[in-house]
Amino acid sequence: MNKTTSGYALPINPILVSNVILLGIVGLLLSFYIVQANMIAADKYKVRILTEKLTILNEARTSLAAEMSKSEDPSTLMEFARSKGMVQAMNIGYVFENGNVALKR
Repeated sequence: MNKTTSGYALPINPILVSNVILLGIVGLLLSFYIVQANMIAADKYKVRILTEKLTILNEARTSLAAEMSKSEDPSTLMEFARSKGMVQAMNIGYVFENGNVALKR
């Protein structure tokens, strides 16, 4: 005989135990799925934000490259030099022509 609360144990139903274990496993798998789905959604959100930032930075780079090429135009440089009173250098003597520190003239 099995004991009850008065001294005898109740029989353990193996089907009930297996159902509880199976329900626990399903709960753990469901929790894992929810966590993974949230992580994937967060990563997609970060990728979208970073893609938008990359687009903005590419547009800025393009406009800066256009501005740089405009400022490197020889005619624009000549205009700038004339407006600042600059003149062309003539008869230039270089100190380091032959790689020596000082040359005799």
